[in-house]
Amino acid sequence: MPADQLAVSSSLFSFSKLGHFGMFGGWTGLVGLYYLIVKNNLNPPLLAITLSGIMFGAGIEILQHIMPFNRTGSMVDIFYNSLGCITAHFILIYIRNILRIFANSEFSHTRVSSTIQQQ
Repeated sequence: MPADQLAVSSSLFSFSKLGHFGMFGGWTGLVGLYYLIVKNNLNPPLLAITLSGIMFGAGIEILQHIMPFNRTGSMVDIFYNSLGCITAHFILIYIRNILRIFANSEFSHTRVSSTIQQQ
């Protein structure tokens, strides 16, 4: 149910928007971290991940607007969905840059060299 139709204080409305921000930011962040950490890919498709989250969020809101299920789409929800994705995108860029620095550091090469010598 849209927040403006609830018979509750406006604090629930802002909490709902925080939920939109967190859910889509969390999804974008987790998919990006999967590529960075699990797949060990320091060049993940961050833009594609972010845009897919934004498009998915917009698609949900458009479907809510056109479907006959007593739901309404909201441009404000699209904004917070997108803001969450974009925020996660920049956090992932920061994490990727840290991982690249670590991968190119002397410590990383020493650790790999000692592991190879032990075998």
